[in-house]
Amino acid sequence: MVVKPSQMKEFKEFFHMAWFYDQSKKKEKNMARVIFMHFDEKTDGVYDAKIGEPIVRLAKEKGVPVPADTKDYANSLIYVENLADEEPTSYMEDEELDVLVSLGAITKDEAEQCQQFTISPKIRVAPMMLIKGDILVKPYKK
Repeated sequence: MVVKPSQMKEFKEFFHMAWFYDQSKKKEKNMARVIFMHFDEKTDGVYDAKIGEPIVRLAKEKGVPVPADTKDYANSLIYVENLADEEPTSYMEDEELDVLVSLGAITKDEAEQCQQFTISPKIRVAPMMLIKGDILVKPYKK
């Protein structure tokens, strides 16, 4: 599945409608929807995942080529967009925030805001990220 940038708004609106409709049909409360986009045309799509599951485990199981280099985190950054109406509280390890600041992906002020309000930045280190809710995941581009 390939969604062109000009189609992103319609795709996101469609996903939101499908998400609300599907809420009553979820079998377990601890499940989330993860959309992988722009990684690989054959494996991009919407997948169910358990809350708390590492994003790289889901990607590996589904054959999505999400970068997961644990030796060089600069090659493991991803863009993550929350799809729920409200930003879920999401505790992050200080280590991940420190890595993001050291790589220049976020500023020190942004890291402090994430800690203060228990929210996640849009740029994440894939091997350190746990799924906390419905999200859109795309490759990170500077």
